[in-house]
Amino acid sequence: MVAIAVKVVVGVGAVRETLFNDESIYLASGVRMLVPGYPNDARGLPSGSFGPLYSCWYFVLHLFEHDLTRLYFLSWSLLVALVCLAQYALHRALGGSVVFAMLTTFLLATSRFFDVWPYVAHFAALVVLVGATVAVRARSSRAFARCVLWTLLAGAFVRPELALAFVFAAVSALVVGAIAARRRTRWRSLVVDVALVALPAAILGGVFGNPMGGTRAFYAWGQHYAVQEVMRHQLAQDPWLEWYSFVQRDFGSVNDLSSALRANPAAFLEHFWLDALASPHSIYEIFEPGLLLPPSVERVFPVLMFAFVALGVLGLWRRPSLGLKRALALWVALSAPTLVSVLLIYPRWHYFIAIGALSIALLAVGISRRFRWTASLHVCIALALALLAITPSRAGGLCLQTGFARTPSPSVGERPLVIAALQGLRITQHVVVLEQGYSYALYAGLDFRWIEEWNRRVPFLDYLRQEDVSIVVLTYAMSLNPSFSNDTGFQEFQNDPERFGFTSVSVAAAGARIAVRNDVVIARDRPL
Repeated sequence: MVAIAVKVVVGVGAVRETLFNDESIYLASGVRMLVPGYPNDARGLPSGSFGPLYSCWYFVLHLFEHDLTRLYFLSWSLLVALVCLAQYALHRALGGSVVFAMLTTFLLATSRFFDVWPYVAHFAALVVLVGATVAVRARSSRAFARCVLWTLLAGAFVRPELALAFVFAAVSALVVGAIAARRRTRWRSLVVDVALVALPAAILGGVFGNPMGGTRAFYAWGQHYAVQEVMRHQLAQDPWLEWYSFVQRDFGSVNDLSSALRANPAAFLEHFWLDALASPHSIYEIFEPGLLLPPSVERVFPVLMFAFVALGVLGLWRRPSLGLKRALALWVALSAPTLVSVLLIYPRWHYFIAIGALSIALLAVGISRRFRWTASLHVCIALALALLAITPSRAGGLCLQTGFARTPSPSVGERPLVIAALQGLRITQHVVVLEQGYSYALYAGLDFRWIEEWNRRVPFLDYLRQEDVSIVVLTYAMSLNPSFSNDTGFQEFQNDPERFGFTSVSVAAAGARIAVRNDVVIARDRPL
């Protein structure tokens, strides 16, 4: 498993870009922990609704890796390895064979599972898998319930939709515990169990806030409503930037989900139904093997995946052990919030990652129970080597199917070039940066305040003065943003930054420019 994970991740930083916004915000929140200001609050802490425990993960990794681009890929690489190990550990804890444990790891490693972005979903999957492994081996029902609740509590502060699973499981456990305590008059043990769960919940909530609070759910629903409308009607608008115009068009000036439902229940429920129809295909896309095989061979993959699910379910149905029943109970608890997120918002791949990792482990155990294959050490080693040989590297090929020749690697785009250009300016003073997405300035290591480009309510040139902007990163993506491109002041600035007191630094290879206000001291270490 470790060798497969290493092969998947090795060299990936050379052929992939860091993606901005969600994942970069988690990273920034971690490396800027206890530093007031975006993306953290006035105390320097991440919001409870934006995966604070994942930001803590980045905080710990940053102690060992200070280059933020390398940190981005280090985090992903470790998650690939740890999820593979956790998957193997859970499979074995449930009595599955070594052979099927290896096949499960191979399935995840060769599918799109580990490529799903943002990677916070894989951290949630890691929490669930580790928690499940501990819970299924608990010595008593009380210990099992505590492990499940602790797992879901931790998951709630990684992915906020898991807070629903925690609430559901907590209420269920409390009802069952109260009934048992009433029968046996053991109220003291119930109070102790409640305290052991309520105390960490209170601490996490007190530090980071409510994981279900804020407006994140409404923003996610609104953006994906716009995405669906753009796809259905083949519109040219950017749904991520112009999402609220679609919401206003169909629901009026609403700012929460309940108001949207009351304003236009037909449109709201139609979105719900379309999400349900799209979900099966999304699940298939996540777990479809990517083995670099001819299309004629790949056509059998849907049949194989259906057989995998069917055999796994049949195996689970046959007199499940206590540990398997416990794992299935956790699966049920996770299914509810996953279903709500998928149907209410959109069947985005990352919503399926945590429940998908647990599902694959359970299905593999079911097949292992149905086909009890006890292999010798030599057979296991031979199988491991064979699976390793046909696992493609994300950095390009290096597998038996390609004759161990590298397949053409995707070209690296503008972001590393612009980041390098910003670093090359050697700016040491505090600056205010306006750019499209979060954030070139972050990875360049600048001391900066970031301007949320979508919050502009005044003409562009007034906005520069109002926010005291000292650096503008002029990229192709920014020129396509209608909130800028439709502003004559932006067009004038883009054509001639020098006219407005800025020095223009060209990053020719990226087709971008960096406009630096003249009072900012720059010291180029090389021509750009």
